[in-house]
Amino acid sequence: HRIILLAFGEKKRAAIEKLAENEVNSDVPATILHAHPNVEIYVDDEAAPRL
Repeated sequence: HRIILLAFGEKKRAAIEKLAENEVNSDVPATILHAHPNVEIYVDDEAAPRL
């Protein structure tokens, strides 16, 4: 199975920044994706300006 995560816009920035920390955080549900072996993440510049 493969999970594809799409995150676009400034409103997703905080979640994407937490996801990039490589730690599971119960306050940010998307971080559970670290436990999945096949995840593709697509973001725009507004969602991830520092990545």
